[in-house]
Amino acid sequence: APLPATFSVGTTYYKCELVNVSPTGGRFRLLPGEAPPLKEGDKLSIVVIAPWEPTTREGTVAWITPSDGATWFGLEFAGHTVDSPCIGLLDVDRLKVDATVA
Repeated sequence: APLPATFSVGTTYYKCELVNVSPTGGRFRLLPGEAPPLKEGDKLSIVVIAPWEPTTREGTVAWITPSDGATWFGLEFAGHTVDSPCIGLLDVDRLKVDATVA
């Protein structure tokens, strides 16, 4: 399921959804009625609400396009590699098991 997200352009906040993600970037769909003045090359700070914690990513808008009645954009995450943690996926290396329950 898509993950809710927000970002700002200037002092205005916009809502979108993270639909597809990799460690190095994501594909976002703007919510209906949202029309930010985005263009390729813009720098954004986006907050994605994952089930267990909000996650902030800095990135560059790689593309923006209307499709299927919605506006979509791609964001390349700054400073992340294919080995970086992926938003929305449980990182088992960060899990802590309570020995009294296990």
